[in-house]
Amino acid sequence: MRQVPRRKICILMCLILLLSLSACKGGGTTTQGQGPAESSGALSEDLSNFLVDVDWAAIDTADWQDNTLDLYEATTIRDVTFQTLKDTVCDGEFSDDYMIAARGAMHFCKRYDRNPAEGPGAVFQYDAMMEISRDGSVKEGIVNLESLPEDTRIQRFGMTSGSSRLWAVYKDPANDKARLFREFSEEGNVSQNSKAISISFLNPGGENIRGFMLDQKSRIYLLTYTYSFKEDAYYIDSDYNFYVASPEGEKLFETSFTINLSDSVMPSLVQLPGGEVGVSYFEGEGSNRKYTLSTYDEGKKDLKVLGALEASYLQYYALTLSAMGDLLSVHSAGVTLTNPQTKEETQLYTWKNHGMRVQGASMVTNAYDGLIDLFFRDGRGMHFISLKPVTEQRPIVNLVFAASSVNADSMQLAANQFNQKYPSYHLEIEKKGYENQRLLSELIAGDGPVLIDTNLTGFETQQKLWEPLGGALEAMGLTSELEPLALECGKIDGETYGIVTSFTIETLLTTDPATKGWNYDAFLEYLQTHQNCKWLYNDYNDNDGTLFIKRFWQHGLNDGFLFDGEKRESYIDSDRFRAILKLASEKCQSINGEDYASAYEKLLSGDELFNLVYFYKPNDFSLCRILYGDDVIFAGEPMENGSAHVISSVCVLAVRKNASLDEKKGALLFFRELLSYENQLEASMELNFKFSVRKDVLRENFMSLTGDAHTTSGSFGTVTGIQLGDKADPEKDYQKFQEILAEAVPVTYLPKELSNIFYEELDPYFEGTIDADRMIQQFNSRVTLYLQEQ
Repeated sequence: MRQVPRRKICILMCLILLLSLSACKGGGTTTQGQGPAESSGALSEDLSNFLVDVDWAAIDTADWQDNTLDLYEATTIRDVTFQTLKDTVCDGEFSDDYMIAARGAMHFCKRYDRNPAEGPGAVFQYDAMMEISRDGSVKEGIVNLESLPEDTRIQRFGMTSGSSRLWAVYKDPANDKARLFREFSEEGNVSQNSKAISISFLNPGGENIRGFMLDQKSRIYLLTYTYSFKEDAYYIDSDYNFYVASPEGEKLFETSFTINLSDSVMPSLVQLPGGEVGVSYFEGEGSNRKYTLSTYDEGKKDLKVLGALEASYLQYYALTLSAMGDLLSVHSAGVTLTNPQTKEETQLYTWKNHGMRVQGASMVTNAYDGLIDLFFRDGRGMHFISLKPVTEQRPIVNLVFAASSVNADSMQLAANQFNQKYPSYHLEIEKKGYENQRLLSELIAGDGPVLIDTNLTGFETQQKLWEPLGGALEAMGLTSELEPLALECGKIDGETYGIVTSFTIETLLTTDPATKGWNYDAFLEYLQTHQNCKWLYNDYNDNDGTLFIKRFWQHGLNDGFLFDGEKRESYIDSDRFRAILKLASEKCQSINGEDYASAYEKLLSGDELFNLVYFYKPNDFSLCRILYGDDVIFAGEPMENGSAHVISSVCVLAVRKNASLDEKKGALLFFRELLSYENQLEASMELNFKFSVRKDVLRENFMSLTGDAHTTSGSFGTVTGIQLGDKADPEKDYQKFQEILAEAVPVTYLPKELSNIFYEELDPYFEGTIDADRMIQQFNSRVTLYLQEQ
């Protein structure tokens, strides 16, 4: 996430104007509910002009602004990273960070251990602090450590609530049992005008300060934890202590909080209106668990509860009090205001509406002027954000993306980045089940989502529902960066109707060089002359024989051994089919889990003729090399003109043909974001994302394999978890991948109706409920009728 200055919207407003003008050119939106017209597969004139006219450089460098989908909008989002802190100053690794708010700005502090060799008693030191203003500007070096006594180890920075006063705490060099609190001046030096406050009631044997704050009466509020050493490892005790001390350092109050490992945050000190100090913490068990905000009651010498939130399905990260006395909370869904008496909630800011996947928030402060400042954490690190109430609504084009649950996670990063880069659009990923017929009904009616994961609907069979995309990738300058063969999976009859993001490869492995290049006749002859094996191959389940026939003897309508789609002739009632049926009956019996796990051993021993294998990730090629050795033959699957490896798309994304022109433009912009290097690289870390369609990401994924990497794929049975060690050879595996890719062809499926005929006729035969002659007669008749009707 880049630095975001104050709102500068000129370039983006120009883009919005461009979209509006383009929509008015004519030939715009297809009328909802009308059947889509036939298409040549080329991008429409309006969309083609849009892609040519849009200024890509201006979009990529445009000043950011938030959308207005919520009651609040962000005026600033800023990465929190230290630029000047040198690794050479610390002997150990960075170990912690935290935030405070003082001087009208937020501060981010970094902790590290200078001398880890000192053992478990070593005190962590905070030597780095940055000041972040609301406009996103950053200032480092705001404290002068040389003004402290020599060899001082700062244990924590803190502040006076509701003021600009900044403090530090460190051990008293003259009294190891005492802690000294010293104030910094505006110039960053230790203030000589104020006396150091000393406290000595903390346990000198390891009670560490998690946070401290002073109220307007100069009382000191402390949160501590015990830092213990056991079996060569540090660990934090489950109890936190909370203290209130007088301005002179005398203890006034003490209590403790029991920490539940399921809690999303530990207890925290909080600035309250009027310069008071509160403490937020979880309490209770099970359904009674609450996230509570309390403050010190001077009269009762006890905690006074200001409000509590039920710990529901949300993960709460931070809690404070607004100027009006409402609870202001930051949680996994966003920022919420809650009336502590009525429990009425007002959602101020929802993360997903702004392209964010927040994993935590370490600090939130309500400045009582209508703005909210906080730090949040996501997968990329820590960020500062300043929120203000929305005062004007801006037009937003909403895009719904229907994604299968398998692919949704790998698409989310691109959706987040898209929503941040294009504030005039908002894309929402909606997960739909594979069996959800409502989606297909909506699309046929000319309604529903704009973007569709065609795993939910079928791709080729629904061609009339999709917007043709031919020329889109070229116009966006992406074609040369993508694997051309993978892109073929997004074509129907040679024309592009879908976008491919990742793909898999399947092939047959053998130990016999003579098998390479086999066509259907050679494949059948080979199987018949090697019937002394126990099994033909390794992939069996309840449809053993049916799958063998359907998988290896028919690749679509026009490449097969059992019928000819072009001539509309069936060869099922023939000796060749009976020979295949005999093999399937005798050699495609089910095998148990132990046998499946050792498929590569049975191939190498000769018990199996070939292994059907799937390559999903770069480490699959490493695992294949380790298990099978360098001499195994990548034979490919038999086809009419010789064998080939098969490449399949994990997901083909299509655009609804009946969508409005602005929706289609938004879809194309999202595709550009989805296929970017940044998003493809991060998506490749997701389990369900396979080989990236980007050439540079593919190579980087292979080259990142080292001896420390573990194989994780189940592509070769249940053999996983092998550490590469000295067998890691990314260049060799990448070369093999390139060789296989060069000999691969896009997968071609049978039409759904024809595929169903295979199962409906073959399954009863292998189950023993119908004899071969009757099955062949029915099977042949149905296939012939289907071919003649095409």
